[in-house]
Amino acid sequence: MSPMKRPIISKTSYAPMIFALIAIGILVGGFIYFSNNHTQESEQVITSQHATPPVLEPVSNAETPKEEPVVIDKKATEEKNKEFEIVVEYPVIKKGDAEFEAVNASIKTFVDATVKQFKADYNNAKNEDVITHPSTPWSLDMDYAATYQSENLISLVFSVSVYAGGAHPNGSIKTLVIDVKNQNILLLDNVLVSDTSLKTLSALVIDDLKKSDIADDEWIENGAAPIEENYEAWHLSDKGMTVLFPAYQVAAYVMGPQEVTIPFEKLKEVVKADYFIAQ
Repeated sequence: MSPMKRPIISKTSYAPMIFALIAIGILVGGFIYFSNNHTQESEQVITSQHATPPVLEPVSNAETPKEEPVVIDKKATEEKNKEFEIVVEYPVIKKGDAEFEAVNASIKTFVDATVKQFKADYNNAKNEDVITHPSTPWSLDMDYAATYQSENLISLVFSVSVYAGGAHPNGSIKTLVIDVKNQNILLLDNVLVSDTSLKTLSALVIDDLKKSDIADDEWIENGAAPIEENYEAWHLSDKGMTVLFPAYQVAAYVMGPQEVTIPFEKLKEVVKADYFIAQ
């Protein structure tokens, strides 16, 4: 009995199987690769969705409160009869809720004192029977002007005119310089550098008045001499320091009131730097 022969398998018969296995491997590998990438992307999306949000600084809608401006209200009073007439206007200063009580009290005291003095003078003249031109009533007229106003300073000039018979009224001037921040009235001593500053100021004023040729030198030198009584009326502005003189003080009545303004550049040894107003 002859031995059984093994069947001869051709090498070419393995080819389809090999290609099939390779194809299956590629498909499986692709599936695994795709699954891993999709999982990573999903994790990234989930992670980004749960990330801590950035901290935002709170935004305030509140506006910085604006500083209240200084307001000057005008008050007026009148009193008229057959004997005299009184017409007075004066300021009342406010800034928001601040009433400037001390300043307004000083202004009202000045106004009341002026009216009181006028009435006393009239009654004295009437009692002594020395009233001239009885058909023409006596009169007191007072008004004011704010010659400078800022958030730091207010300068007021009061003009007072009194007619008590005679050829013409008599005029006088009063000024008030108000420190807005401290709510008080500045005196000349408050702004001058030293005790000798008034002499320097007087020399500057006299020199300026002489240039205007309003009167002889002696009249000017006496009326503008360095004594406090001659420099009661003054104020500050962005132009410098202004000194006012009523009629008759440095010139004849016909020349009227006089005023001299000295720029700050000439007042470095006269006025304290705190009161220099930027130009």
